[in-house]
Amino acid sequence: MLNQRLANKTQKKRQKSKKINARFVTHPELREAFEAEEIERIEKEKVEAEKAAQKKAENDVRLSRIEEDIKTKVFDGSLSSYKRKDDLVTIAGALSLSRDGTMIELTA
Repeated sequence: MLNQRLANKTQKKRQKSKKINARFVTHPELREAFEAEEIERIEKEKVEAEKAAQKKAENDVRLSRIEEDIKTKVFDGSLSSYKRKDDLVTIAGALSLSRDGTMIELTA
């Protein structure tokens, strides 16, 4: 057991560092171009994140409106008179049917 510990300690000392010490040398103009592209990329990501957050908020409002309509809406027309997908999803929910799928599947 003692020999095993001693072997482990000496083995660790023999291993070299795995840390990489390196630098890239670039022309100042290339560095400026890279930094400009990096700033542009960061701004684009921010805009996309804002769009995604706005789309999620709109979808949440839509889903809550559908859930409310399932409980309260009165359907007085024929099934063929409803053309919007939200209306078909509401009808399917009120009938306890699957609310997933395309408009054709919801109509069927």
